[in-house]
This record gives sequence, structure tokens and C-alpha cells, in this order.
Amino acid sequence: MHPRHEKYFHRMTFISGTIGALFIVLGFSFIFASPSSQTAAIPNVFTKSSKNGTESVKFQILAINPVNGSTNIDSGSNAEVVFNKLLDRSTINSNNVFIEESATNAKISAIYRVRTEGDHTVVTLAPTIQLNRFTPYRFKVTTGVRSDSGEQLGRVYTSEFTTEKPKRGVFIGDQEIEIKKEKLAAGNQLIRDAFYGYGSGDSKNFSIQTLANTARTRNPQPFYGTFPNTRDDAYNQFYRDHCFDDKDYAAAAAMAWRLTGDTTYADAAKRYVMSWVNAFDVEHSSPYAEWWSSVLLDLCGVGFAHSADLIWDYQGFTDAELQTMSRWFYYYAELIRGFLNKDAVGDWNYLRQEAERNGWIFKDRNELRGNNIRSWDIATIAAISNLIGSESLRNYAFWSSSGNTRALDHQIAYICEPFTNGPYGNPDKATIIDTSREFASNGGPESGTGYEVYHAQALGFAVAAAREAGIDLANYTAPNGTKIQDCIDHLADRLSGRVGYPPGYDPFEQDDISNVAGMFELYFLLFRSDAIKNILSQNLSGGNPPHRPFLGSHHKMMNVFIAGVDINDTKDAPPPFDPVNLSGSADVTQVRLQWINPQSNTEDAVPFKNRIYRNNILIAETPESNFMDTNLLPNHNYRYSVQAVTEEGAVSHQVEIGITTDSIN
Repeated sequence: MHPRHEKYFHRMTFISGTIGALFIVLGFSFIFASPSSQTAAIPNVFTKSSKNGTESVKFQILAINPVNGSTNIDSGSNAEVVFNKLLDRSTINSNNVFIEESATNAKISAIYRVRTEGDHTVVTLAPTIQLNRFTPYRFKVTTGVRSDSGEQLGRVYTSEFTTEKPKRGVFIGDQEIEIKKEKLAAGNQLIRDAFYGYGSGDSKNFSIQTLANTARTRNPQPFYGTFPNTRDDAYNQFYRDHCFDDKDYAAAAAMAWRLTGDTTYADAAKRYVMSWVNAFDVEHSSPYAEWWSSVLLDLCGVGFAHSADLIWDYQGFTDAELQTMSRWFYYYAELIRGFLNKDAVGDWNYLRQEAERNGWIFKDRNELRGNNIRSWDIATIAAISNLIGSESLRNYAFWSSSGNTRALDHQIAYICEPFTNGPYGNPDKATIIDTSREFASNGGPESGTGYEVYHAQALGFAVAAAREAGIDLANYTAPNGTKIQDCIDHLADRLSGRVGYPPGYDPFEQDDISNVAGMFELYFLLFRSDAIKNILSQNLSGGNPPHRPFLGSHHKMMNVFIAGVDINDTKDAPPPFDPVNLSGSADVTQVRLQWINPQSNTEDAVPFKNRIYRNNILIAETPESNFMDTNLLPNHNYRYSVQAVTEEGAVSHQVEIGITTDSIN
């Protein structure tokens, strides 16, 4: 290897430069391209040829990263290729240099950076969204690239690489698992009998152990083919006859393995999940089925996604199985997103026709108020986005959807809006909940209380998934002025019957929510709020029998994911002090931040780190009070926030600053 060029073969991180920089923002996404009929491996020698007695160097590639055959590549990485000559920069475009998904040839939208280093040229591709985890990709450079003298590349260069495996714990982490183990060892009945079904006419005890043991001998009943197009077919064929039980057995077996270490449970959980992956064709299912069908996909999707998360690191999986499962969950979420997009365009005439066809009355006063379907849509997309590491799905759930607003913002507004003139308005509460169904035979609420529980559960799943993605929603305030924690606290008050109901109305008389303590255990872990603690104390200190059902037998799977909080559990320690005096400076491609952590030199100091967010996405954690963000775009505005967090997870408020990088002169 020529000594001048050897360094390029060892570059796995990419150096930013400003000389001769060229930025091309590509607006395409998932454009299909035919694979080249002739490719070649990356040469590892520096080729020379002779012409007219004068030595001439051929135009070629010196290095390409990620290197061909690489695995476990960070899904947030850029790609880079080094040419041995200066380029005709007009030939650096999405037709000639690109990253594509190996399985589909779907191109990945990217920003191109071109810089010169002596007589060489370095081209960096920065994907505009994070690549999916554990997915094969192809970095390709075609013969369309030319040198500044017009010389064409002599061959197509390709580099095949695979991104890193998903990290387990995207919904319920190791800390929650340890809490469950401790509670179970201490004889905690809430863990042992988490599936006690009381509603919907079911009074049989379905403990985790009972369901998990059955799962080891029972055969899964997956749905074969594509998703039905009508709500009735989806309910009767897809949900009731197939996923209704399978999601429960999968969840119980997966959790039983986590709690006991018995691999026969893991084998059973894997068998259930993979049977669905191999039978249910989500990639070719239509997102244009009836709107109501979405909730059936969600109820199954949340269960299978969380079950898969619990067993993702099980050694019984092959890499091929994990890749197949990751791809299946991606298309599952995309199918649900199709329903959300249909809803987002305001297809209310469709909903009216559906109501009239069934003899229902459409409730005009709440046309824009989504029922539990939208809550589950968001919760499922959030869970799957973390499972497979999809930034585009995560952004859709938490950051942007139609109209460049958060889908979660819409949902908070639908169920937790300032509402003082409603039928059950309470002057002592700034937020009142009205989450009754859109349709009912008499135009009134249909099991309104029960559907508030659906909303609360889905919100909790979404917040937990956001937390695992490094997006702090525990202190988040929606544009309508509602804070998520206040919203859930108010749901706790309302579901306990203390506020928001007509005189003499007892929500606990409803079969669907005869006891709601289990659901709020999850929220207690997230928020440690007094309002939620009161609900736990009220329910766990009394009641006959002392069980903890959740939404009836057909939703017992969800109880796997709560943590068995006891009434003597306490709130977290006080959070660290807020960072102060946040300031920053920028040049063309980097931003430097600095701030002060007031508690660091006081006797009240606790171990902590600082989380740094760029545009609401967590990018780093550091114990220092400064941070350098590099590899940025020139003349671009970025929004940064800093938040202190203790080892126990207590967080400060975020402090924010906006900074614009310099332009290239």
C-alpha cells in the first residue's frame, strides 16, 4: 500500500472540514433502484499504469467506510469514501453515491459533504435519519462518478454492512426487572397474580406462572396472510381467533424467563413471537382498511413488541431470526402509521358514514377528539421504534407528524385539555378529561370510564418508550398548556371516583375497571407522584378480593409490564438542581456549550450526569459542565437543552438555548 494513502484504510470516524465543502440535501426517501449487474470488492492496493512512458495513476477509490463485511455498525454513523483524485462534483449525487437497504434497494435520504485533502477527495454521506438497527445496508459508488479531468471510475464499488443489534430494555429495563424479582421473592401477590381477570365475566385466576406454563405446551395460533380490510373480519379473524390469546401467552412466558431464568419459558416466548413473524404478512398488508381495525393491530402489536423486547438477548435466537423479526416489526409499525395518516387528513366523512352504517350517532361536539385507537397507535409506534431503533418512527410518535407537530401533542390535547364547560367540569382542576367513545347507540358515552383507562395505559407506554429513547416527557408540557404528569395525575383522581363524575356515579362498578391499581404502578415508576401513590394506597389497602385485574380478561397481557409497587414504596429522592447560565458559541460545523451545575460544590451534592439534547433528541451524557457538538451543518439553527440526572433517575428541569452555526464564506 502506498504510504501516503495507508491512513485512509483505518478511518472509522469522520473528520469535518471546511475547505471546498459542498452540501447537497436530498429530498428523496425510499426510492427504488435496480442493483448493478457488475460490482467489485474494494481494492487493497494502489494501482498504477504507464502511458507513453509516463507513469499515470488510475482514478479509483482508496478507502470506503464502513468497510465491506462490517457488522455491529452504529446506526447513527455516517459513510465515507476517499478518492485518489479531485472530483467533478456535479457527479456526486444520489444516483452515483448512495446507501441503500440491502433487502429492498430502498435508498436512504442523506446529506453529502465533499472536501479536498491535497490531491484527494473525501465524500461523506450523513443519513438524514438514523438507520434501523440490525439491518443489512449497502454503500455503493457507481461508475457515474468522474474526476475533475473527466476520467470515469473503472468499476462499481460496494460495501455491505450491518448495523448494531437492538438493545434490550426499550420498555421495561433491568431496574424494573430487579424490582419484580425482589417483590416476587418477598411473596408480593401483585406480581404472582398479575393476570387475575375479574372483568368481562371472567373470574378465573390467570397468574403469570399459569399462563407461562401453558405456553410451553400450547401451540401458537398465528394469523396467516395479510390483514383483513373490514373491521368485523379483523376482529373475528385476526384478533378474536388468533392474537387474543397468543399475545398473553407470549408476554407471560417472556416475563417468566426474566424472573426465573428458566430457558424453557424463553423458548416458548420465542416460538409465539416468531410464529407471528413468519405467518402474518405485514409488509404487503394495506393501510386502507377500515379505521377501526387499527386498534386491533395496536393491541396485538404492543404485546408482541414488548414480549420480543424481553427475550431479544436470548441466546436461542440466530442472527437471521433477529433480523427477520426486526424487519417485521418495522413494517408492522408502518402499517399502523398508514391508519394514522388516514386519520390525520381529517377523513371525517368516512367516520360519519361508518357511524350511520352501524346505526350510531356521530358526536359532533368532539369531532377531533380521538378515542382509544389513536392512543394505542402512538403507544405501539413508540414501542416498536425503540425496539428496532427507527428514528423515523420515533420522530413520528414524539416529534413530528402531519403539520410538523408531535402526534403525542395531539393526543394529550384530545384527552387532557383545559375544559371548564364540560358536563362534569370541576373548578378545582385546570384539566378535565373527556375521553368517551366517538360513537354510541344513543349518542352518549359508551363505557366512557373504561376508555379513559385505555388512554391512560397508552400514555404510560408512550412516555416509558420515550424515556428509553432519551426523550424526557415526564416534565413535558404540550402546546395546549397541559403537562403529561398533570394529565396522568388527573386521570388517577378521576378513575378513583374523586373528581369529574356526576353525584352517585361509582366508576369501580364498571366491569372493565373494577380495580386500576396495576396500571398506576407503571406511572408511579415513571413519575413517583403523590396523586398516583394515593391511588395505590387506596386500592391496595382494601378491596374484596385483594386482586389486581386490568381492563378485563382480554387485556390481561398488559399486566406483565407493571412492577408490583407496594403501598410502602416512597417517592424518589429530590432531583438535582437545575443547570444555570447555559451559553454557547459556534463556528461552521460545531457548537460548544457550557453551563454551571450549582449543586456540585455543596453538601447536598448527589452523583449526577448532564444530558444534552439537540432538537429534543438525546445526543450525549457527561459529568462535565461543557460539551462540544461536531459534524454539524453550516448556517443551520440548532436547539439545545441540558438536564441534570441522578443515578436514581431523578431529573432537573431542562435549560435551553438556540445557536446558529456560521456560514461558509
